[in-house]
Amino acid sequence: MAGMRARYEQLALRIWSNRKKECQEIGCELIRVLQSVARVGSLEGIFRDLAMTEAKGRPVFWNVLTSSNFKAGGSGYLLTSISRKLEEKLAHIMMKVVPECISYCITWLLEEFGIREGAEEQLMLADWVRYIVVNFQMTKLATPRWYLIGWLLNYTKHQNARANIKLALFFDWLTYKP
Repeated sequence: MAGMRARYEQLALRIWSNRKKECQEIGCELIRVLQSVARVGSLEGIFRDLAMTEAKGRPVFWNVLTSSNFKAGGSGYLLTSISRKLEEKLAHIMMKVVPECISYCITWLLEEFGIREGAEEQLMLADWVRYIVVNFQMTKLATPRWYLIGWLLNYTKHQNARANIKLALFFDWLTYKP
């Protein structure tokens, strides 16, 4: 197992060193993935590169965070973790379900996708929040997005999942452009 881990670490470093610009174009999803492996010592070089200051006086990670790909609602990196079925159900909840009925619908949705309270499966709720943040802007929705996101945050008991949801919200705030 340790040998396989070392090969994966070497692969990640090789991809970073050979295709750095393409990796940076991924945007916030790159930062999200790197957050998951932050304690892997051999990947420290990637974090050093992101912390380096460019000629403009900003660290490289700022360009990654403000990459246009983060707000690209239908294309690219974000939607790969959300199934079409889940997209349709979240859209239905946001567009048609009133806040008074949201807990029943979300409980049903969580059961359907096998997400139990306090379980590791809750880690994918951050992807749900990212999808909601990117695809449901300030329009006339039956359920405001803050209401649904707040419900998911209160439901989540897994500490890493809560941290990932908060990180998704922080990235939305950081890159918000009216």
